Amino acid sequence: MRISFGKADTSLKEYGIIQAPLLYNDQPSGYKAIIKNGKLVAVLGSGYKALPNKVALEIANEIADEVGAVPFKKFYQNKHVAFSSEGTRMYATYIVDVPYDIEGRDNARIGFTIQNSIDGTLAFSASGFTFREFCENGVFIGLKKLSYYYRKHTKNFEVKKEAIARNIRSVIDDMKRVIEEYRKLVQLRLNREIAQKIAGQKFLSKKLMPDYILIGKNRELLEFKEVDLWTVYNDLSARIWHNPKTGLDSKRAQFQALHKVIPIRV
Repeated sequence: MRISFGKADTSLKEYGIIQAPLLYNDQPSGYKAIIKNGKLVAVLGSGYKALPNKVALEIANEIADEVGAVPFKKFYQNKHVAFSSEGTRMYATYIVDVPYDIEGRDNARIGFTIQNSIDGTLAFSASGFTFREFCENGVFIGLKKLSYYYRKHTKNFEVKKEAIARNIRSVIDDMKRVIEEYRKLVQLRLNREIAQKIAGQKFLSKKLMPDYILIGKNRELLEFKEVDLWTVYNDLSARIWHNPKTGLDSKRAQFQALHKVIPIRV
């Protein structure tokens, strides 16, 4: 049994990326290695199309300008883009700088994140977010893949920017509907059924619980107060967002869990 590399594809060398087919007993295996700056970062199917993060960022900046959004620098240490430590993953955030009133309780802005990876862990995709001014915390909502809209050629990328811009506008429209959902939460009250769902949601740790929701050792609901759901949603999402011990992926998972117990329909 012998595993080796075939002839390397160096068409992305200017981005520090080399793709090499994997051979099994000198025969194509159906897989290829993704090498970034001399380091193996992934083994993926031979049909995988690597989009360099630098190219994805250039596309994101151009599309953001087209849809009237601006770079948003409150997520990543005063930058609008963040890369993973090995440079394989990228997140870029943009905001539509228009405030939306939440029934006199808060002002929220809407935006979107465009993400990409070269190691198969993230599709070239977009997700919406809201950012509330009073507590300065964001909430990620939804995901739309954009990888259908680019195609690799020998030296260049053919990108269907109109289709990508259309999908980004769709994300923005989704976030406008989220604002309406937020306004509804102001009028609704926390009840026992919702409190029990929050208590039983294992992805929402006990440390995230506000003081008006008391849970036991086995996550059973002990006590709750009938505050409005906007307060509950805001308190839980703020604790998720401002937790310095969790990364973006963990926060996204927790927001998904939150939206299972307090549904936000878009």
